[in-house]
Amino acid sequence: MAKCFYCKQEVDVEAFRNPYTKEIHPTCEQCRKGFTSFPREKLFFSRAIFILPLFILGSIVLIFFNWRMGLFGLIIFIILEALSIKLLSHYRKKTGIAVGTYVVAPRNIRWCKTCKHYRKVKKFDDILNGIWKNEQLPDSSCIPCKIISETTEVWKDFFMLDRKDRTLFPKDCPKWTRK
Repeated sequence: MAKCFYCKQEVDVEAFRNPYTKEIHPTCEQCRKGFTSFPREKLFFSRAIFILPLFILGSIVLIFFNWRMGLFGLIIFIILEALSIKLLSHYRKKTGIAVGTYVVAPRNIRWCKTCKHYRKVKKFDDILNGIWKNEQLPDSSCIPCKIISETTEVWKDFFMLDRKDRTLFPKDCPKWTRK
């Protein structure tokens, strides 16, 4: 057990050459995964994000000399810039998943408590004796949904599942709408 050069944690470490600085330091497995997960892709798209604005500026200048070529170049380079930004964030997310540091924002999860149709029902989501554990569909006043008439099928399917297979709320409701 030694201290990782990058995260400073006391863990098992091995000598590792940093692909960016070419220095060799004692590095833990998690930090090695961070360096080795999609390095080419992240490097390519991060460079593209900084180079493409120069082409965008060049296209703006070209508009004054040949407006069709300049406008065409401007549109293409703006699309490539947006695509590069999106793909860089995608590969950073995949790296975070591989390393184990990726955290999902709870409000982005599609479930009842993030739905605008959610209503608080005190007895429903109690972990030990909540209504969500019932064998049959309870009275509509006990369901935490304001539009129960439109989501009855979702709730029927939810209560038909075995208790061990259920989650706290039904998954993939077609009427889910962000708050």
